[in-house]
Amino acid sequence: MERTYDLEVYAIVLGAQESLLQIQMPYSFELKKMKLSDTLIKDEILNARGQVDEKYISSDLSSDGDPEFIFIEKRITESISVGLLTSKIEEVFENIVHKINLEMIRVIQALHVVQDGNIEVAEKFFFFHSKQGIMNVNLRKKLSIDEPISVYDDFYNWNNDNAELFRKLVDFPEDFYEKMKVIFGRFERGYSTSKIDDAYKNLVTLSEMILIGYNSDDRQKAKKQKFANRLAASIATDDDAQNVYDDAIRIYKDRSDETHEGKNENITQQELKILRNYVRRLLLNYLDFCYDKYKLEHILEYDVWRKNYILKLISIVERLKEDGYLNSSARESDN
Repeated sequence: MERTYDLEVYAIVLGAQESLLQIQMPYSFELKKMKLSDTLIKDEILNARGQVDEKYISSDLSSDGDPEFIFIEKRITESISVGLLTSKIEEVFENIVHKINLEMIRVIQALHVVQDGNIEVAEKFFFFHSKQGIMNVNLRKKLSIDEPISVYDDFYNWNNDNAELFRKLVDFPEDFYEKMKVIFGRFERGYSTSKIDDAYKNLVTLSEMILIGYNSDDRQKAKKQKFANRLAASIATDDDAQNVYDDAIRIYKDRSDETHEGKNENITQQELKILRNYVRRLLLNYLDFCYDKYKLEHILEYDVWRKNYILKLISIVERLKEDGYLNSSARESDN
């Protein structure tokens, strides 16, 4: 015997502007602009004085004092056996919450990768209802992330030209995404910290993970040269290669100065955006390369993908040097 259950999921999308409503969402999510009073989470968002919680203030789109936000929402009505409903309902609910939470994480990660702008989901609310005989079954849960980004400016204005790329990222097969989720997560850490220098270091570390190998035994100067050479090879045209190389040398030095000497005066919000743009382009280039290998060669080995990617970049670096690019006064140059 079976019964049906209803599940409603709500989350306010911090930093979202109305342009985001153009997106066709995956995983049966919907984006809606709604009054807070029309949802089930009003009491969760308002404080004891009836005011919007601080982290949501800047994302309030209302003009009449009645808080209004862009929500990501999901509604499900499905069947469930009476046995599960009566004996294992909390376990079933936790599994549903876990699955939907991972789906929402993938959505936000993809939005971060396709274009710049602050966007975050700080809290997710889940409401479950079913009925067994005269008994109502009601469950609810709130999930919060530990360090939501501070969304007070640089809001996320969606460019619909990125719709195809967004869909590609969220449609990656599960086994491929599992190999790449550390990369996606590290890129998010280029946003999700209140300290600009920590975000900066996370993005440089991600680049090292792709371009060098985080545990490389190279000397520091050799790492810097490889970082700069390979970043230029991965994202720059020939005409722009020297500029990217020069920026990369400076970026690596600024990261080293902050890490080893605590000097961070050169790490500004603008410099962070420049770095994030470079790393975004690197990440997209790397994802394309790995996914092509995944589709064509049916290889599911991350280390093999990265090795082949680096070999490709080394070949490009050698050509660029022959053509007179990637010039440096350093004598410890490496590919």
